[in-house]
Amino acid sequence: MSIWKYQQLNNIEPKYQLTLNEGATRLVTKNINNRDVSFKFENENPNGSFKDRSLAYQLSSKIAEGHANFVVSSSGNAAISAAAYAKLAGVTLHIFVSEHINMGKLNALQGMTTEKIILMKSLRPKSDAIQYSRETGAYNLRGSADETAVTGFKTIAYELAEQAPKIDAVFVPCSSGTSSAGIMLGFAEMKLNPGLHICQTARINPMASSYDKDFAPAATSLADAIVDKVARRKQQINDFIQQSNGSGWVLSDAELDQSLAELEKLGFTGMSYNSALAFAGFIKAMKAGLPCVNPVIILSGT
Repeated sequence: MSIWKYQQLNNIEPKYQLTLNEGATRLVTKNINNRDVSFKFENENPNGSFKDRSLAYQLSSKIAEGHANFVVSSSGNAAISAAAYAKLAGVTLHIFVSEHINMGKLNALQGMTTEKIILMKSLRPKSDAIQYSRETGAYNLRGSADETAVTGFKTIAYELAEQAPKIDAVFVPCSSGTSSAGIMLGFAEMKLNPGLHICQTARINPMASSYDKDFAPAATSLADAIVDKVARRKQQINDFIQQSNGSGWVLSDAELDQSLAELEKLGFTGMSYNSALAFAGFIKAMKAGLPCVNPVIILSGT
């Protein structure tokens, strides 16, 4: 199974469709305070996060257009996915990551380097990737600025429409908003409109803080995948939130710790803080009296 089973993605010829069997992740439902809460296990994608869906489609699309040289800046997850699919395709990929990248992700990336997969640490990874793209013509796989990055994420909605047809709210860890946009666009194609609830950290929250004021700003966060301070997709995400009667939630490290502990009590072990972020948002929403009946929590992965 892979994301390519959906006919909506068949605008790309099969010979260009890169796959490592991403998608088709489990949905597990638990009763929490007399409410059926479902968890989408995106950590089960081949490279450990929902970024696989996006990068599988994005790279396939651009390779089909004739691109063979790419660049990406990342907190880790997108880079790991991009490296895996670039290696599968045999194309060149330059990766810019922060000097402060999570060591587990750095080790994973170092193990993926080849003559064509080049890893560089930077004080300004996003700016350096943009400059490298301008100077060399390498295609920048920047999700917030590329609409093909959205398409792979639509497959989460396609799967949820099958797995949880009564879904009335979806909680998503949100950095640039690309995944949230893709999920909601996928739902829109199927005439579904569950409430979109974006979850950001007390460190970085340019979108969620428009809705949630109950937090103290922080200099750091345990959820290290939330890094986008620019929020190019802010208006788009705001529109989805308002049209779906959703909201945004800002979470502290204490709330992330609580969420991770609650996930373990449910039997979900080995979760990352990035996965715990959406559940932390759900817990905060429940305390605020959110009236959803069939919510889905996106466990985004590493």
